[in-house]
Amino acid sequence: MPTTNLGYSPFLHPDFVRHGLKLSGQGLLNQLRTGEVELVYEDLRPVYLLGGQMVRVWAHEYAPLGGLLACAAKGLDVRNYYDEFCTLLNQLADQSNASLLVWPFFPDNAPFTDWIEQWLNERGLNAFERLRVHERAICIIERASDGTAIDGNGGAQGLVLRSKKKKEYGRQLRRLNDLGSIQFCHAGTGDDFAHALEIFLKLEALGWKGERGSALICDPQTADFARACLPAMAKDGKARIDWLSVDGKAVAGLISLRAGSGLFSWKIASDPAFAKSSVGVQIMLHVSRQAIEDPSIDYIDSLATANHPMIDHLWAGRRTISNLLIPLKASGLRSVKLAKLYYEGHDQLKARAKTLLKR
Repeated sequence: MPTTNLGYSPFLHPDFVRHGLKLSGQGLLNQLRTGEVELVYEDLRPVYLLGGQMVRVWAHEYAPLGGLLACAAKGLDVRNYYDEFCTLLNQLADQSNASLLVWPFFPDNAPFTDWIEQWLNERGLNAFERLRVHERAICIIERASDGTAIDGNGGAQGLVLRSKKKKEYGRQLRRLNDLGSIQFCHAGTGDDFAHALEIFLKLEALGWKGERGSALICDPQTADFARACLPAMAKDGKARIDWLSVDGKAVAGLISLRAGSGLFSWKIASDPAFAKSSVGVQIMLHVSRQAIEDPSIDYIDSLATANHPMIDHLWAGRRTISNLLIPLKASGLRSVKLAKLYYEGHDQLKARAKTLLKR
């Protein structure tokens, strides 16, 4: 059993789910619940070449962590819910017409991996496949018995900065202060949060995300989604915005989400005019240090892609993420093999297309 509970997901907050339905893609969203544990999934359009109906654990590019939710508000620990987990999979297998479960953004260091293997063995389905396996940065905070962080940085998988880099970022922050009064601020709820969100949305569009059209504000649908779900989550203490300002002007911002003892770095933005001061790194370091000082936080998930050029150099920890193909019944064993070929072929074509476009 992992010493740190990595089983929670902020993306199963009711407001995130409700307002994110239009972003999730193709299927009809369903929920299975047993006691305090629920599984949110969608029915996918039948792909008969893959052997029949499929269902997928709910996740998408704005929710890059597929998982279960034990009621964090009551302080429950996902790791204690193996029986409920099996009950949910049994219900899914018995009640749906699907032969295959696709579980995207599966967190391998959560307790679910061993549980799935046990469940499959009990049903005589001793095979599943992993696709798109990669590691992303995570800051796992090791604490002493009194709640203080080991060595002030959270231990071996916590915040890590080489002496040279630490001095460099300190020097950049001092030079930034020469340009004007710098201040780290945060908003957690109410009008302050709504105002900070609008500042963040405009700030994000200033950088490369704005140029590529991937900033939240570039698409009315994603902007409306953020404006609807984030203030609602903030009221529950599940979302906050931190930003760095120079003479009152925001130059970097970070939206963080909360679930259980985890903090999740959802969106980061910075003003390219201040790139020489590494303002994106500065806000990430600030939030990381605050989290390390907070005994209620055990880890920070970057939600980043593999080999991220910034966050990989700040946090020592890694968590393995993959897409699982899980047979729900005997006919699903064939579907797993066909689906693996299908997805691998799709990824290879996509990578090839990217290569050709760069030429």
